[in-house]
Amino acid sequence: MQKLILAAILAVLAPVTAVAQPVINAPFGEPVDQSMIEIDPRSVVEQYTGAFNARDVDRMESLMHPGIQVMEVTAAGTDMVSEGYWAIVSHWLEHIEDADTPVLELTGWSQLDDYVTAIETSRRTGPDGTTEEQQRLTVYQVTGDGAIRRIWYYPPVEAE
Repeated sequence: MQKLILAAILAVLAPVTAVAQPVINAPFGEPVDQSMIEIDPRSVVEQYTGAFNARDVDRMESLMHPGIQVMEVTAAGTDMVSEGYWAIVSHWLEHIEDADTPVLELTGWSQLDDYVTAIETSRRTGPDGTTEEQQRLTVYQVTGDGAIRRIWYYPPVEAE
């Protein structure tokens, strides 16, 4: 009978003690400092592209720095296409449901610090049902807190 009572007490106390325990950073045995969590820039870009493909403007906005800059790189130089997430969000709210809005796929990844490059393949279906596919180099700068700060789009080429 005593074993049964002890088991019942432990069953009741186990969740309480589990809640009271601090989260432990296993390699060092210290509580986790949320400011020390490292952001993976590639993951941020993948989430952003996934949100674009899902037509989830709210999720896209949550991954943008408020002062995001979108630039187009040409032989003549770099031109600012859009600045600030309100400009980008308002554009996508107007066009996200358009039939010719593309689906994106990123491949050929490379990363150096907070800069992520990828080959962006854009696929869209025209009104006649034919598929158009283009590729271009895209460079993303991701801040330490996981927000896309800048995007550089290089000239697109027909995909092979």
